[in-house]
Amino acid sequence: RLDKLLRTVLPNALKAETSTKTLRCLGLVVSQGQADALNTSARQHYGSTLKGFISSLRSLINTLGFSPYANGAEIPYVQPRIAYLPYSVDGTYTKHSELGGGSEAYNADTGGLTNSAIEENTASDGFAASVNVDDLPRLTADHGIYSGIGEAELGSRIGDKLSSLIDYGLGHGSTALAN
Repeated sequence: RLDKLLRTVLPNALKAETSTKTLRCLGLVVSQGQADALNTSARQHYGSTLKGFISSLRSLINTLGFSPYANGAEIPYVQPRIAYLPYSVDGTYTKHSELGGGSEAYNADTGGLTNSAIEENTASDGFAASVNVDDLPRLTADHGIYSGIGEAELGSRIGDKLSSLIDYGLGHGSTALAN
């Protein structure tokens, strides 16, 4: 689906708007890993899976000519960590159940493997950063969902990190923003 989006939908959206501008991808927000944290095998392989996903995504964007970066710079990305609080208790996550009025326990990110992989991948990448989410406000009725304030703060954190990474990447040499 992503390949189709990048190859057909985005360029045609510009044409539909009668725009002659060149499409560029300045950065990515990779909000991924929650489902992987719930599965033992996925948790154990998350680091290599994530690295492969980012590499494939960057390669596709580069192949299609959407990357504005030069001289070894990569398309930057920011990835929020998987939240532990307030609904993590003794290494398990709980998901509020509206229908049952209680909660259902999930064994999630045992040993912190998913968050460790996020940290390791972003730290070793050079054009990536992670964002802590444990302190973001959540809904009282369903602690699995950020409140409006939590969403706004998450966006602010991602924006701050991504804009710094974009500046850093463009500093390697690019004329993309001049067009």
